[in-house]
This record gives sequence, C-alpha cells and structure tokens, in this order.
Amino acid sequence: IPSVLYTTSSLFETAEAVEMGRILLAMARPEHEGLLRAALATIALGWDGASLETRFSDAREREEWLLRFRACHETWRERGFIHAFLDLLRRESVLQRLLGLPDGERRATNMLHLSEVLHQAETWQELGPEGLVKWLSEQVDPRTRGTEEQPLRLESDRNAVRLVTIHKSKGLEYPIVFCPFIWHPSVVRDRKGPVAFHERTDGFRLTLDLGSPRPEREQHIALAEEEALSENLRLLYVAFTRARNRCYTVWGRFNQAGTSAPAYLFHTRRPESGRTPPQSSALQYERLGESDMRADLASLQDASKGSIELAPLPAAARSRLAKPVAQPPRLSAKVFEGRIDRSWGIASFSSLTSSHPHGGEIGEDEPAFETTGGSGRETGGPAPGEAPAGLAGFPAGTRSGTCLHAVFETLDFTDPDPIALSEAVQKALLDHGFDRDWEETVCRMVRTVISTPLDPGGTDLRLDRISRGNRLNELSFFFPLRPVSPHDLRELLLPYGGNGLPETLPERVGRLRFSPVRGTLRGFVDLVFRYEDRYYIVDWKSNDLGPSLEDYRGERIEAAMADGLYHLQYLLYTLALDRYLSHRLPGYDYTLHFGGVFYIFLRGVHPDYGPGYGVFHTLPPEPLIRRLRQGLLPRKG
Repeated sequence: IPSVLYTTSSLFETAEAVEMGRILLAMARPEHEGLLRAALATIALGWDGASLETRFSDAREREEWLLRFRACHETWRERGFIHAFLDLLRRESVLQRLLGLPDGERRATNMLHLSEVLHQAETWQELGPEGLVKWLSEQVDPRTRGTEEQPLRLESDRNAVRLVTIHKSKGLEYPIVFCPFIWHPSVVRDRKGPVAFHERTDGFRLTLDLGSPRPEREQHIALAEEEALSENLRLLYVAFTRARNRCYTVWGRFNQAGTSAPAYLFHTRRPESGRTPPQSSALQYERLGESDMRADLASLQDASKGSIELAPLPAAARSRLAKPVAQPPRLSAKVFEGRIDRSWGIASFSSLTSSHPHGGEIGEDEPAFETTGGSGRETGGPAPGEAPAGLAGFPAGTRSGTCLHAVFETLDFTDPDPIALSEAVQKALLDHGFDRDWEETVCRMVRTVISTPLDPGGTDLRLDRISRGNRLNELSFFFPLRPVSPHDLRELLLPYGGNGLPETLPERVGRLRFSPVRGTLRGFVDLVFRYEDRYYIVDWKSNDLGPSLEDYRGERIEAAMADGLYHLQYLLYTLALDRYLSHRLPGYDYTLHFGGVFYIFLRGVHPDYGPGYGVFHTLPPEPLIRRLRQGLLPRKG
C-alpha cells in the first residue's frame, strides 16, 4: 500500500545526509582515491564491493573515474555546487537508481532537498568546496548542529495513505482514519529509574523522583501511572475525533493492554477499593472473558444509535495473525580457505614513510627544531633574529597547508592585479575556516614567493614568469611498482648517499617499517611548470621551522628536508615526471629537459635575500633516476 510518513525529523538525521557528505568530500578532493571509493559505495551511486575491486583494478578505468570527479570539482569551483551536483545526478542516473528502490521516492526527495539546502548555504555564506563540506558535517553532527532545523519534505502523497502521529494530527481532519495500535500501557517500565509526576500536595508541582525511600517511591510511581493513563485517554480522544466520515480501530485481548486507554474506557465500571485507576483497569480487564468483552462493546454499540459498528477482524487478517512463524533455517558462515595476496596494493610516499616520526607537515604545536639566533650570518644577510617576511604568526598545521595550497592552485602567477590576488586569498581563508584578518599577511607572502628568484645559479627564474599554459597543478600520477621493501629502497639509494643525497638517507630509508609491497605507486605533485623548455617540480611547504629568518637558511632547510624524508619524496616525484615526459614529449632527454626540484618553505622566503632563504633546489643525477626506474618499475613498465 503506498504510504507517506508525516514526521518532524530533521533532514540532517537521514542516511541521505551522510551519503551526501561522502559525495561532497569526493567532489571537493578528487585526487583522493579513498574518498572516491567511499562516494561510489553509497546507495546513491550504487557500487558494491565487487564492483570497486574489479573496476579499480583496471588502471585505465580508475583514472577515468578520478578524472570524472576532477571535472565535478572544476565545475563546482567555476559555476557553483548546484551545477556540479546536478551534472553528477544526471550523468550517473542517480534519481533513476533511487526510484527503483522500495523507499526510493523518500530517498530521492531527501537527496534533492539536501542539494537545495547546500546551494542556499553556499550562496548565503559564500562557502567554497572545503567550507561547504565542513558546514554539512556540522549539520549532520548533533553536537554541532545549529538551532535551525530542516524538516523532511513529503514525497508525493497523491493516492497514498498518510502516516502521522497522534500529536502531529491534532487540529487536523481526515476523511477516513485508521487507529490500529491504540493499546499503549500506562505503566512506568523502569521502576528503578527516575520517575516524573506532579506533587498533589504542593500546588500540582512537577517533580522528578531520583530515588526516594520505597513506600514513598511507590506512591510516586502510582501518581505517574495515573497521569500516563490520563494522557493516553486524551490522545485516544484526539485520534478518534480526527475522522470526518469514518474511524476504524482494533481492540481485543492484547498483552499488557490492561492499563491502556481503551481498557479503561470500554471495560472499567467502578474503581477498586484502594486501587488507582490504572490498577483498577488492569484488574477488571484480566477478569474478563471473551464473551464479557464482546458484551461490553455490544452495549456501547447499542447506545450509539448506529454511530458505532462492532465487527470481527476479516478472516484473512485473523489467519495471518494466527499463522505460526516458520522455524528459520540454521545458517553458518562459509569458511574462506583461499589466500589473499596482501603484498599487492597502492603505495604512496605517505604509506611508505608512515612509520617515520616526522613525515608530513609539522603540526601546530610541534616546532621542527630548536631555534637559535643568526649565528654564521653571511655579509649582507638578515640581522640576527630578523622575522620572516611571509607568514609570521600564521597558524601552522595541515589545515594551514591545505589553505595555502589552494591559493597557489587557483592564482594566475602572471596577473599583477592585486584585486584578483585578494579575492583568491579571501576565498581560501573562508573555505578553510581562517579569519579574514590574515588576508594581508597571506597576500604579502604570495607576492614574495612568486617574485623571488628561485635558481641559485643566477638565472632570472621566477614564478611570476610562468603562465597558466606552462604549468600543471596537483599533477596526479600512477605507475606500476615492482615488489619493493625498505631494504630494496636502501640498496637503490646506497651508492648516492653523500654523493647527491644526504649521507644518512639510505640508512634512514632502510629503517622504515612497511611490509613489502607491489602493485601501483600513486601521488600528487603540487606544481609542474615549464621554463625555457625545461620542466621543474615545486612542492609547497608550510612547515613552521622557527620565528627567525635564520631558521630558513640553507642548513636549516636541509635539516627539515632530512627530517621529513623529503629527499625520497622528490625522487619519487622526479621518477613520475620523467615517466610522464618520456611518454608525451617527443625526443625527451632527462639531462636536456628536466630542470630540477624546488621545495619552497613559504614561511621563510624573503624578497631581499633571494633563494638563499626558504628555498631548497636540487637536480637529481640522471644515473640515480635511471637506477630507480630499473629498480622500481616492472621491466615492461
């Protein structure tokens, strides 16, 4: 029977709100394969575990899906959330899939309602992708949800039975009303827990009994049950009087129905001595046989002068209710006797170095090193203790790094328009939950970074010379990986320790604790750009190395690179770019076309001192990259 539920539940309490959060995350961070898998596994997108395993094992199909969500992300940034989401609904046939489910109309209604609410929040609060994801997560979490609720909209109620609580129906009228379950008992179920009642000797004051002595507590329970019976009678009246033409109800001998409103209304003749109304009702109900109950109801029918009709339940309904429940079959789990090859998987720099204590960005309360004054300062260098020009005081941590990455990803380096820079910074700060007071600080840092010469060799290589057509942001890569262990990596790097790489790097890599892995290596290069027919890698680092500019000079940058194992990271990035260019650039030659790697520590770049502060530059030797290619890639890769 088609039905529609009238409820005061919030839209954010639905399963669709949780699913929408997973889809939003995948759209906001399309480079993250784990988030994409979670989105595809929702009921809305309809993938099961077998589909994920089969289709993501195919590198070409996996890349295609990552590109699809990358396109969603670009549409979101350029045209807004609602355009991106409706494109996704249409392309993946989401509504058709949902409407094919038993409760599909409810699910589809919730999904469309959520899209409208998110569009409204994005527009009114000027939220970007990260900000909208955060806003939805706060609404879904009851601990952070705002006071403004979003009641569920009704799916179509045309030709459908409307299901509504008695409380919700008050003041309304319906042609025909069914009250099939109206025998709720008027009892305190937890007789040892708190009991709410009205104190009769003190102006009918609402009281909560948290544990009175036994005789007094029993009196309070009796008062609470009497009030419950009164309330149930009131609700029964409300339910019966909603009908304009006819009201159906069901009554009989039901378990624990002796204290219910119908039992008291239909069968209680007089109070029992020393008993409360619920107790009197229960006693008299238990004494009644079936013929007694029929007689009571028949007298009510006769007194109604035709307004009430007494009829037995239809035979079909009685037979279904009386049908014995079939004994369910005994089930047992099938024992898996196969072997799972756990060495195959998708590796990344983060997974390989997860056991290393200082991998990744430095946290807000974790300074990388102890800081000292400006000892060993070169002539013409900064004064001792001089503060960095860029991000002095800006919070540290992963969120800060993501925010600054977003600025550089969206900015046109060659556009000197200060308004465009200001708008890009404002949006990034808002999306990532930072106060707009940081705008000038971040703008100053960006202007410094893109105008500072990067090449210590003296060429005029600056980022403000790099147009959009000569750069790739967040270049994702996947390449096949031969079986590799920490020992294998150590052996590959060992000849270059102290000869192009830090002397201690091979041993530190050999002490990593990851299980031997094969399959695919993946990652994301922050920036690849072309300058004078040579290609360069840039990795933005927001690490807080200390309050003084001296904390960002050569030896301190080297220490930070070693501490984060960033030398291993840029070797993997270089190998990925080398493979990318060898497939796409005719006549590619590493020594001619690869210009090197820049790690730019954004807090330490200073306009007056060039690449000597905050900038790490290196050009990995071609034999080392060739050695990594032979050691890490399959022979046919």
